[in-house]
Amino acid sequence: MHIESYQEMARLVRTYLKPEHSLRILDVGSYDVNGAYRPLFDRPGWRYEGADIAPGPNVDVVLDDPYRWPLADNSYDLVISGQAFEHIQFFWLTWMEMVRVVKPGGLIFLLAPSTGPEHRHPVDCWRFYQDGIHALGEYAGVRVLEATTRRDNPWGDTIGVFRKPAPWQPPRSLPALRRSLTQRLRRLGRRLMSAWRPPPPPTAPQHPMAPWILHHQALLFAPEAPVRWMGVPLLKNALDCWIYQEILWEVKPQVVVELGSRTGGSALFFCHMLDLLGGDGIVVSVDFDRTLFQVEHPRLRLVTGDCAEAAVQAQVAALCQGQRTLVVHDADHRREAVLRDLRAYSDLVSAGSYFIVEDGIMDQVDLSDVPRVPGPLPAILAFLAERNDFVPDASRERYGLSYNPSGFLRRIRPQKDEAAGQ
Repeated sequence: MHIESYQEMARLVRTYLKPEHSLRILDVGSYDVNGAYRPLFDRPGWRYEGADIAPGPNVDVVLDDPYRWPLADNSYDLVISGQAFEHIQFFWLTWMEMVRVVKPGGLIFLLAPSTGPEHRHPVDCWRFYQDGIHALGEYAGVRVLEATTRRDNPWGDTIGVFRKPAPWQPPRSLPALRRSLTQRLRRLGRRLMSAWRPPPPPTAPQHPMAPWILHHQALLFAPEAPVRWMGVPLLKNALDCWIYQEILWEVKPQVVVELGSRTGGSALFFCHMLDLLGGDGIVVSVDFDRTLFQVEHPRLRLVTGDCAEAAVQAQVAALCQGQRTLVVHDADHRREAVLRDLRAYSDLVSAGSYFIVEDGIMDQVDLSDVPRVPGPLPAILAFLAERNDFVPDASRERYGLSYNPSGFLRRIRPQKDEAAGQ
């Protein structure tokens, strides 16, 4: 899941659902790869169930057959699916199951991309447009309430909202009865066609650029450390470093805070970029272990300690006081730690500047040298659900290969209390 998908689903919840109503909700394709919709439905009287073809995080119901479910007819008030249909080989069969299990009068929320690079989980077969939403509605005999394609995000998400009609009542006139029976016979024919069971899809997910990423990761951690900046090991994707210099030129920060510095290669990189910009800018390097650190530079300020400690946070805040600040997070990449650091350091970021959260790639590619635990991406989703003054800048991922997916968080305005104090 990408950030825009989560935000779009949040909009649908606000627009079409009433908090005071009790709801039973089914999420089709709910496996938590880099985020889940579950927090949007965590409220009294709402019961969320995630369904997918494999057990795992955020999966309550395992569907052995993606085209024939062990679920009762008319049993859910809302059925949702986001960023799943492009990965379903015979999506129209899954669609008919979604319509079958939703109650008469119930809603279906469907989100699927209209563009974007190939991303196989485990396959990538389809893209969807507004006409496709209307075709699905006609195919299943459900009413289309909304059909929209967003052109302002990298995936061009297409959004469909459907309502299942109430039980059929015989029309009073003969022509109307004839039309109604014809429509129902057509739908019955489609359901009979849907009874055909195709072979199951393969199960091994694969990032479209996984081979390159794994090769680059091996280089980063090779004993001879071949990826370096001015002779110092640098654990960064070179394309991301190019984006960093663009951001530094545009923002012209007076302080760059780096949370996690290891050998210091990236701290030295930032110092040299500030040298090129001129002025009195500094780089604040925060790390609790300086064993491998090997850098000195007049612009460098070392804060040694755990970035979670209040004393460390206060020391960093003092260095940033009144300065145009940019923050780069390359510390503990576990979800809880990243979210903690986002909350602790985000207010240091100036309006128009960035909080860059690195290495969300670990939530998309199984890296052998990185523990398989929830990482930066779900932390970013949780943070953006709390704050409306940061937005992910997708233009910083335009080369299609970043270690920081959805991690270039641009601050678009100060907090209300900050603005009031200015």
